[in-house]
Amino acid sequence: MATLTEFDKKVVERLQEQMAFNKEKPELGNVDLEKAMELIRDVGALLLDVRPAAKVSGENAEEADIPDAYYTPYPEFAEYLDILPEDRA
Repeated sequence: MATLTEFDKKVVERLQEQMAFNKEKPELGNVDLEKAMELIRDVGALLLDVRPAAKVSGENAEEADIPDAYYTPYPEFAEYLDILPEDRA
């Protein structure tokens, strides 16, 4: 679990403010399937399934047991930061 510093908390606050402005934009931040697979396979990227709960049909990415996948619904993303792993860089 990630431990948030004061800087992190400020970033979270700013994220929350910016997300409030963008909640209604369609297809915001989507990556196509081929690009997502490339990022996960070649770079070791995390998969963040950020669809609002109302848009999830069946299982979300985390429930589907996709490696390194996390379900963090976009409208509440900042509330889910504690489930993300520590920085591996």
